Amino acid sequence: MHKETTAANAEATGLGPSRRIILWDTLLDGRFSRGEIRFVLAHEVGHLARDHIVKGIAWYALFAIPGAFLIAVGTRRRGGMAQPAAVPLGLFILVALQLVASPLQNVISRHIEAEADWMALQTTRDPEGGRALFRHFSTVALQQPDPPTWAYILFDSHPTIAQRIAMIEAWESRYATSAAQSP
Repeated sequence: MHKETTAANAEATGLGPSRRIILWDTLLDGRFSRGEIRFVLAHEVGHLARDHIVKGIAWYALFAIPGAFLIAVGTRRRGGMAQPAAVPLGLFILVALQLVASPLQNVISRHIEAEADWMALQTTRDPEGGRALFRHFSTVALQQPDPPTWAYILFDSHPTIAQRIAMIEAWESRYATSAAQSP
């Protein structure tokens, strides 16, 4: 990916035996520590362990099926989507539906990403690696740690850097409390 971008990223992909984790070479170019890379890898394993790809497809279908119905109903007077004259109206309805659904889709995506972050904390037990990673993301990826609420609602598919660091602090509190209580 270094020929395409300097952005550091990784992704979980595939279903069944084709499931894979892809680490971009930009994540491995020396800018990130071993702890940060382990945290990213654990985050992606969390996506696979929690079946987030299947859940994402199911959520997509939950939006796409009624959306297709609304497009069909909306273009019916113009002969339906089989008629070229109805295509611009169908595209307009699609864009309008996407704009309306985007905040809800972002809520779902942020929940999934937060769950993968929690899985990374549970797996690595390295809150410092996670904290360093998220702080690093704010400088390397130029992410705002706490963007304006309207931008967060409309555009952000991941928790904010501030939310991710707060999750790490909550995890540390829980882990420190349970460790102190054990004999």
